[in-house]
Amino acid sequence: SSSGDDGFYDVIGKIDPSAGDNTRALEIATKMKANSLEWYTADTARRKQLENENAALGKELQTLGMNITRGQDGVWRKEDGSALFTISQRDKEQAIIPAMKENSLAWFTASKDDQKKLAAKNKELAGYAGFTQKDGSWYTSSGALAYSLTNEEVAKAIVKQMKKNSAAWSSASEAERKRLSDENVELADRLSKKLGQKITRNNAGEWIINGKKLYDIYHSGGVVGGKSDEQFALLQRGEWVVSKVLR
Repeated sequence: SSSGDDGFYDVIGKIDPSAGDNTRALEIATKMKANSLEWYTADTARRKQLENENAALGKELQTLGMNITRGQDGVWRKEDGSALFTISQRDKEQAIIPAMKENSLAWFTASKDDQKKLAAKNKELAGYAGFTQKDGSWYTSSGALAYSLTNEEVAKAIVKQMKKNSAAWSSASEAERKRLSDENVELADRLSKKLGQKITRNNAGEWIINGKKLYDIYHSGGVVGGKSDEQFALLQRGEWVVSKVLR
């Protein structure tokens, strides 16, 4: 078993076989650990639910013969003072990194106020995992890059939102049309800065990049100049990608 599971087997070993089902005890401890990991990335309401659920599960363990208590630090402990279960650094990173990456991606299509909230949330999550920030990127306690976003991931997210705004424009009020238009201007600027490629809007209201319609490139793929030799390509299912050698 992994180091994160060692506490579970200690739990089972402490239970009086006559007091209940050891299999159920293992299920309970496993669920309590899962809840504790989810707590890191949950909102306030969900955190309360998780805490209440673990309280109920802890009481169930007690009915199985375990002398456990929940300390003021929120840690469930056995009678010898050791933790009921352990959460390793790897456990934390596996729970926290996907949430941080999702927040970072959402940042590109968020309002300025929501961008601040997303940045604050990632700072909070990074604190739980012991991450440090340098030049806009987060690094693990071992110095490794926690995660990164590719140009393709960012482009997909931004263009998806721009297309959604464009689709809503025709049926919107005048005030809402202006808001949608202004938002797309902002989104196009963010994408332009990310790719290092100029994006403009023509008289027909179409967004243009590298001489082509941005929304067409999104559907059919394309070659876009940028800051490095490796660029994003947004492809339809079944499309071919040919290397420079074959060209």
